[in-house]
Amino acid sequence: MLVVAQDAATRASLVLALSRGFATHGASSAAEGRTVLEGTVAMVLVDGIVDMDAIDFLRSVTRERGSLPVVAVLARKNDTRVIAAIRAGARGCLFADDAPLGILAALREAMDGGRPMSNGMAPLLLEHIRASARRSSVGRPAARPLTEREAIVLGHMARGLSYEDTGAAMGISLNTVRTYVRTIYEKLDVASRTEAVLLGIKLGIIKPTS
Repeated sequence: MLVVAQDAATRASLVLALSRGFATHGASSAAEGRTVLEGTVAMVLVDGIVDMDAIDFLRSVTRERGSLPVVAVLARKNDTRVIAAIRAGARGCLFADDAPLGILAALREAMDGGRPMSNGMAPLLLEHIRASARRSSVGRPAARPLTEREAIVLGHMARGLSYEDTGAAMGISLNTVRTYVRTIYEKLDVASRTEAVLLGIKLGIIKPTS
């Protein structure tokens, strides 16, 4: 098993829970996770890793290894990230406060072909389906304009810079970069770096050459 999570306490808690049933490794970044990914039978991804957006990392892993069961662990009240994780290929999702007690059973269920989810996620998915149907009939809602700093962050995202490199280039902290990225996603009504960049190009916020 592999647990990818930036927060050391969260990572240790999930590794401990999974080690009761499986040999488990922890990683704080996508790069570190890839070095131990081969040979693992399942993976837990926590929203918040050091070197790239967690949803983008999830998408890249599931594209490369579609049979790999992945369970995403996400914060409550962040519905767009839950939807994005499922769209990116997660076999299941748990809310972060459910994960320490439920992750072992959830991964076993995912490995058996199930789709484990925390209580409360099913209504969220149903509402997403309804909202998608409404949007398809009336068109995509207009994106809210980005501030100058948000547009700069989006430009760095288009160039493939990590959050850390973006922070260094702009002279801001990693947490501030994460805040900018979340705001960009909300304003553009997207759920991943790829969607944000493509829409940013379409709207003229950034140039294709970025």
